[in-house]
Amino acid sequence: AMTRPEVSEDAPKPQEMAEQKKEEPKSEAPPAIPAPPVAPQSPFAEPPAKSPAVQAGDEWTPAEASLEQASRRQELAGLQTRLSQTWAEQGLSSLQIDVANDTSSPAVSFHSLGEEPVLRAYVVNNRRIEWAACGVGMLLFLIGVALTKKPARQKAAFVIIVMLAATVPLLLTSVLDTLSPVFDAAFFAALALVPYYLVAWTVCLVWKSVSPRVQSLFAERDESATQTPVSATVVSTILLALLACGFAPAPAQAQLPIEIKNIKDLIPLLDAGGPVAVPKDAIIIPYDADKEDGLKNAEKVLVPYEKYVELWNRANPDKKLTAIAPPALYALAGASYQARLDESDALLITGTMEIELYTDKPVTIPLTLVGGVLAKATLDGKAARIQVVQPGPIPAAQPNAPPQQQAQAPNAPGGAPVPEAVALLHASGKGRKKLEISIRMGLERRGGWRIVAGRLPAAPATALTLTVPAAMTEVRLSGLPDKGSFESTKANDEVQTALGADGSLLLQWRPKVAEGMVDQSLTAQSAAVIDVREDAIRMVWQVKLDFGRGSRDAFKVSVPAGYLVEQVTGVNIRGWQVKEENGRQTIDITLLKAATGSEGLTLQISRRGLVGQGELATFAAPDLRVESAALHQGEIAIRRSRRLDVRSITVADLARADADGQTAVVEQLANNSDAAGIDLVPFQSFRFVREQFKLTLSAGKLPQETAAQVRMIVRAEDRGDSLDALVEYQVKGEPLYRARMYLPTGLEIDRLSAVDASGAEATIEWAVTTEEVDVAGKKEKRKLLTVHLPVGQQQRLSLKLLGKLGKRTKPGELAAPKLEVLDVQRQEGEIVVVPDRDMDVDASNLTGLERIPGMEVVGWLNEQQRPLAKLAVRFRSANYGATFKFTPRTPRITVTTLTNVRITPKEIQETLFFRFQVSDAGVRELSVLVPKAFEKARLPEALRQSGRVLQKIVEPAIGTDGKPLAGWVKVRF
Repeated sequence: AMTRPEVSEDAPKPQEMAEQKKEEPKSEAPPAIPAPPVAPQSPFAEPPAKSPAVQAGDEWTPAEASLEQASRRQELAGLQTRLSQTWAEQGLSSLQIDVANDTSSPAVSFHSLGEEPVLRAYVVNNRRIEWAACGVGMLLFLIGVALTKKPARQKAAFVIIVMLAATVPLLLTSVLDTLSPVFDAAFFAALALVPYYLVAWTVCLVWKSVSPRVQSLFAERDESATQTPVSATVVSTILLALLACGFAPAPAQAQLPIEIKNIKDLIPLLDAGGPVAVPKDAIIIPYDADKEDGLKNAEKVLVPYEKYVELWNRANPDKKLTAIAPPALYALAGASYQARLDESDALLITGTMEIELYTDKPVTIPLTLVGGVLAKATLDGKAARIQVVQPGPIPAAQPNAPPQQQAQAPNAPGGAPVPEAVALLHASGKGRKKLEISIRMGLERRGGWRIVAGRLPAAPATALTLTVPAAMTEVRLSGLPDKGSFESTKANDEVQTALGADGSLLLQWRPKVAEGMVDQSLTAQSAAVIDVREDAIRMVWQVKLDFGRGSRDAFKVSVPAGYLVEQVTGVNIRGWQVKEENGRQTIDITLLKAATGSEGLTLQISRRGLVGQGELATFAAPDLRVESAALHQGEIAIRRSRRLDVRSITVADLARADADGQTAVVEQLANNSDAAGIDLVPFQSFRFVREQFKLTLSAGKLPQETAAQVRMIVRAEDRGDSLDALVEYQVKGEPLYRARMYLPTGLEIDRLSAVDASGAEATIEWAVTTEEVDVAGKKEKRKLLTVHLPVGQQQRLSLKLLGKLGKRTKPGELAAPKLEVLDVQRQEGEIVVVPDRDMDVDASNLTGLERIPGMEVVGWLNEQQRPLAKLAVRFRSANYGATFKFTPRTPRITVTTLTNVRITPKEIQETLFFRFQVSDAGVRELSVLVPKAFEKARLPEALRQSGRVLQKIVEPAIGTDGKPLAGWVKVRF
């Protein structure tokens, strides 16, 4: 639609209209008046008078309402004029008013404060300020009292600083006037310290003159034999003097009090000259220096010890004294023990001990013996005098005893513990003695093990020799600074070791014939996880061992041969050792300290290799056996890799169980210690109630049964051809970790994404490489797209691909894009061609393709794409080909025109409406011939803003003969 305005003769000319506008008086707006600040409403101020309002019962006519509005506008204009004249003359003055506290009339009214008063009220709680003043004054006075013993200069500085701090702030500002009672209290406290310091100084001087007399009175009281009571007057005087002396200033006191914790620290204070060097031959005579005849009455003489021994030996030749006393009465020179590990019910240990006596006097030698009885003892070939002493129990902590004493006493549930019995050996005669003893130790049987535990009398170096009568006998020694286990290789083999400093002995041995014996007190509860992965078979086994009230410091378990023992962990594990026995691996586990009741262990073993091939195609599931256990039960969870097909072939002494979470902790431990690169999924769970169960598994790769459904949309446009492709993988069997496909020739990928079976976007990594392929006996280079999936996809995976195709070899022809999906069992799909609207498309040279009649495939197209699709073909394999030919259409245009003329007193508007009907093909330009009067016609604003017409071009009209048409112009849209 175009409009052409026409100006009538009666209408005023543009120049006249401009002159009229210039003649109009310009009203100047009054200058902006800054609004005065709005004063906050006081809580005691009277409410402002309300403006008169129209009552509900009054009735107003339209004329009266208009008059009322006009009068209000006049009043408002007059008020603005007055404000504009007087705004510069306005001012504000402040006045501070102190309001007296009057409880009878709490309301206070203010008058004559101006037209726009601003009132600020400050309320102060006097009671809180009074309490604060009292507290500050008392605190400062107590601080001054604490400075009584300080130098006079420091006390004077404190008083002056407090006075200045209490005076200067009030002189500098009036903001702190409400806190003046607090500052006054601080000033008075500092002022009160001045007379206090003078009184304390006077009392100290008096005490210095009186103190000698008081000391002499106490000295006379100590020397007198009679018990003379001190009068109350004297005691009161002394206490008063001591109290005054405590407040004496620092100059009046010579030294600060010294706390003496050790009597030796008092010597430097009594004698400032330091230690006195006494000659070696000096003789010291102690006497009372306070008495005049003290030296004459001296009765003792102190001489050096060497001189005393010399004089004693001269005076008593038959009872001579040694000059140097021995450090001990005896010493244990060495010891050795021998024992034979036979089949008897007790272990007989024989040994000798060398004892060195350093005195001729009788000596008592304590010998510790625990867990055995003394069968025989001789000292130098004679029967030894031995006395067994049972020490008394340690007294329990008393309820009212100090905390230190209670901490030292043992806190046993059954009362105070009884110390171990001690054998006392009585010997006499200086020199070396030889003690020969025979000790019989009790045996404890646990399964096939024989156990001896106790303590033997030991010297600093004690040898132990054990004779093993049978070959293949395993011997274990705990708590010794030597190897923990031994195994005899022949009959009457010897094990030589040494006892510890305390003589503790924990000995276990087991003949070969006793390995199958069961320990009725030992039970085991297990939870295990077996992971069948592509690169290894891995087992994590957690076992809890219960052995009642007994104690153990070592265990023995076994695992299948061929597996690597990676870890044996536990809170109390000291070490472990692996050895081959009877086709299995035996693990000897040693504890840090003997465990009582129960102990927990965790073992991790693995067997590396390609699972599903060779020996690992069919294998027995690994197990763990606890040696000599009377009962062993637990649960086993088996997990497999997503890429493996695992099946159970033989199941014996096992029962299927539900995964109720009992192995969840072990599964988490297995994941943390050695996480699998490919996710593991649960396979089966079993429960066993005894050892030596049998479980045979087979593993192999899952068969590849993946199919691909390809859907492509080819967009053929003048600006370039593009391809939208959707590749749907139907995954069966082995999870999909990699997707590969050959891309169409000339395709450049702009965007690639993946969606898993749940509809969520999957994480992928992709790359495009170029490879040479054999096509009909010829080498061609094709682009290979490789997509890596960190998480294996099952069931379904969709790859969305968007890119641009290369330039056409011929303008009107396009080869069908060939997308070949690799590593799939089957590939099929459809291709839909969406050309421009003014193009017709047809397919020729079809190979492996078939037309889809009636556009049956449009079901997977969205609503916007369906009307644009003009050709669809289907393929059943990756070997297909075709050529799409594009033919431009000739558009058919029909137009309807409508002319509208509008006549007004000032102008005539002529509007032309064109209605174009375009069919068969689209056009990007329309043109019309209009009279030259429409050369400057304009388009409607709505049409220009819609964006449907990008540009309007006016050109001279040319006829069919090539000559200009007079009076006409050509308008192109």
